[in-house]
Amino acid sequence: MSARYGSHAPDSRAPLGARRAAFGRRALWAATSSRAARGAPSPGLRSGADAAGPSRSSPRIHPPTDRPADGLRLPAAARAGRRARGSGACVLGLTGAALLLVPFLAARVDPVASAVASFRLDPSTSARRLIEAAELAKGRRSPGARTLSSALTLLAAEAQLAAGARARARTLATTVKDAEPRLASRAAFVVARAALPKDCEASLGALDFIASRPVDGEWLPEERLLETRLEAETICKRPAAGLTSRRLALEFPATAVGRLASNGVSFTTGERLQRAETLEKARDYAAAKSELLGLLESESADEARFRLARLELDRLRLDFAGAARLFAEVARAQGGRAPEARYLRARALFRSGDVAAAAAAYEAVIAESPPSPHSGDATFFRAFLEYEAERYTGASERFVRITDGAWAEASQWYAAFSLYLAKKPEAQAALDALAKSAPGPERRRRAEYWAARALSLTDAVAGRRRLLSLADEAPLSWYGLLVRRAYPQSVRGLKPLPTSRSTLTLPRGIGGFERVVDEVRLLAAAGLQDFARRILADAREELRRRKAHEIQAVLSSWAGDYALLSRTTHANFARVLADEPTRDQASVWQRAYPLAYEPALRAHARAGLNRLHLASFMLKESGYDPSAISPAHAIGLLQLMPRTAEAILLARAAGVGSSVDEDAPAGVQTGPPNLFNPLVNIELGGWYLAALSERFGGQLPLIAAAYNAGPPSVVSWFRGRPSVETDVFVENIPFRETREYVKRLSEFYVVYGVVHGGESLERASKVIPTSLDLTVRPGVDF
Repeated sequence: MSARYGSHAPDSRAPLGARRAAFGRRALWAATSSRAARGAPSPGLRSGADAAGPSRSSPRIHPPTDRPADGLRLPAAARAGRRARGSGACVLGLTGAALLLVPFLAARVDPVASAVASFRLDPSTSARRLIEAAELAKGRRSPGARTLSSALTLLAAEAQLAAGARARARTLATTVKDAEPRLASRAAFVVARAALPKDCEASLGALDFIASRPVDGEWLPEERLLETRLEAETICKRPAAGLTSRRLALEFPATAVGRLASNGVSFTTGERLQRAETLEKARDYAAAKSELLGLLESESADEARFRLARLELDRLRLDFAGAARLFAEVARAQGGRAPEARYLRARALFRSGDVAAAAAAYEAVIAESPPSPHSGDATFFRAFLEYEAERYTGASERFVRITDGAWAEASQWYAAFSLYLAKKPEAQAALDALAKSAPGPERRRRAEYWAARALSLTDAVAGRRRLLSLADEAPLSWYGLLVRRAYPQSVRGLKPLPTSRSTLTLPRGIGGFERVVDEVRLLAAAGLQDFARRILADAREELRRRKAHEIQAVLSSWAGDYALLSRTTHANFARVLADEPTRDQASVWQRAYPLAYEPALRAHARAGLNRLHLASFMLKESGYDPSAISPAHAIGLLQLMPRTAEAILLARAAGVGSSVDEDAPAGVQTGPPNLFNPLVNIELGGWYLAALSERFGGQLPLIAAAYNAGPPSVVSWFRGRPSVETDVFVENIPFRETREYVKRLSEFYVVYGVVHGGESLERASKVIPTSLDLTVRPGVDF
C-alpha cells in the first residue's frame, strides 16, 4: 500500500514499495500489557461457522490425530467448544482483535491447550494453570515434551510479570533461559523486565545477553529493547542513559516511547533532519513537516526547504504550486541542491496543472551548461508531458531519441506504445523489435501482446491468431488472461482442481528429525504456533540441506508457517508450478497457494469481496508472513500502515463504508491495533478492501491499484472518461510498481479461483473485465 507516496514517475520505483524485501519483525508478545495480550490470540482458534470444520480445500495433515487441519491449530479447548456449541458451555466468536473464549470444560479439555487459551484471554490470571501444564508436559514421554514444558514455563513467567509477581517471573524465566537456548532471548527479556526497578544491574545484564545473540526480531522489537534499557540505565544512573534516550528519539520518533524520550532533549540541526526523515518513512507526514518548518531559520534552511518541498511533492501532494515555489527558492540559493531543485520544480509545476510552465522548466534543465546531472530525467519527462497530453506522435519522436541512461529501456517502450496509441502502421514493427530484445518473459509477452493488437488493426484474423498463441503459451499470465477474456470461446479450457482436501503426510522415515517433529507437533497442538515457528526456524537449514521437503511441508503446516510452506513448495516443485494446474498435481498447487488463516478469511469476506480476494492480496503483500514489516513500517499480512489502520477505525466509527460493514465484528474499536496479529490485520485489511470494492464498483484492477497507490491517484487516472479498455488503462498506470501490482494480483486471484474456488479458468478469469467503468463514486479516500 505504498505507491501513492511515490513520485509521479511513469516507471518510477519511487513508491516505498521495497516492502517485500525487508521482512522480519513481529510485535512484542505482550507480557507486560494485558490489553495487548488479549489482542494477540493464537491464530489457531477458529470461529463462527468456520468452527464446524476445516475447509475442504485445505491440505489434510496426517498423522497426528490432533493435527492442525490447514496449518491453523484448533486447540483442544476450541475443539471441545465446537462440540459443546449447542450447550452454551463454550462461546467462540471471532472479533478480529480477539477471540472470546470460555475454555473451562473440565474433563473434555486438554489442560495444556486450555492453559494456553486462558493466557491468551488474560495473562495476569493464568500463571498457576500454566505452571501445572508445564509440569504435566514435562512428565510426557516424548522427544518434544521438555521443549513444550519450557514454552509453558516461559508463558507462566510472562503471566506472573503481567500479574506484578516480578520475583516469581524472574525465577521462572531464568530457568527457561538456562535450559532452552532457542527460547533464551525471549526469556532473558522477561528477566530484564522483572528485575526492574529493584535490580537494574541484572536487567542490563539480561539485555546485554540478548544483544550478544542473533537478532530475534520476531519476538523482540528493537524499540522495546531500547525502552527497557533506558529504564534500567536511568535507575542505575548510568551516563549511557542519555545516549539511549537520544537513540530512541532519533530512530523511533513516531512511537510513543520515542516521543517521550525526545522530551527535554536538545537536538543538533543534523539530528532534526534525521528525525524528519525517519518521521517521513513512518508516514507521520505532519510531524515531519513540523520538524522541517522549525529549521527554516537555521543554518540548514536550504536543505530543510528542499526536503519540505519534496515532502509536499511526493508525500502530502496537497500544494504542488507551493512545492514549486520552494524548489525555486532553493534553486536561486545556488547551493548543492540547486540542480535537483530546478528539475523537481518542473515536476511540481506539471503536477500543479501548469503544463506550459513545466515544459519550459524541463527545457531549461535540458539546456543547462555544463549539463545538469538531471538532464536525462528532464528529457524523459519532457517527452512524457506529450504522452500525458495524448500527443502520441510527438511523444514517440521524443522517446525514441533517448537511447542511453537510466530511462533508455522505458523510453523505447513508450516510443513503440505511443505509436500504437496513435494508430500508426509502424507500431507493430516497433513492438516486434522490442519483443525480440526483451530481457525477460514478462517484458516479451507485453511487447508481443501489443504487437498482436497492432496487427489486429490491419489484419484482424492474423492478429487474433497471434493473440491466441500467446494465451496458449502462458494461460495464467496477465496477457494470456486478457486474451482469454477477449476470445473466451477460442482458447483452450482449463478445468478446476478438486476442492476436496489433499493429504499431506509425514514420510515413513523421519530419521534424525524425530525431536523437531515432536516439538512442533506438541507446540502446535497446544496452540503455541509462534513457539512452533521458532523451533522450526532453528531446524530449517538442516531440513533444507538434507532435502527433507515433505517433512518441512508438514511441519510448516502444523506451525501455521504458510510463508515457509509456500516458499519451499515453489522451490521444490518449480517445474510443476511453471505449467498449468492439473488434477494429479492439485496438492502441490494447494501447498504453493495455501488458503492461509482461512477461518479469518471467511469471517471477513463480504459482498463483493470473498476469501480468495483476501488470500490473493495477502500473498501479494506479505507472502503470508504475519511478521512482515517494510522499511516504511507497513505491517503484517496485508501490509497495513499504523496510520492507515487508525484511519480505518475512524472511518468505521464514522460510518464510512457502512454498506460493506453491516455484519463486521466490532472487535477492533479502541486503542492502537496490533497489526502483527493475523486476525486483526485481516479484519482491518478486509474492511478496507471491501470499502475500496464499494467505491470502485467491485472491479479488481481498480481495487488493486487503489490498495497500492491510493484512491486519489486512481481517480486522477480516470481523466474524465466514462470507461476505458482494461488493458489500455493498466498499461498506462504511471507507477511501475502499481502497474505490475495490478497484473500480478489479478494472476494470483485467477490461480486461487482454479485451485481453491472450484472454478474453470474461463470463469475465474472473469474477474478481469474487458473494460472498466470509470464512474467516480464517493467512498474511502485514504
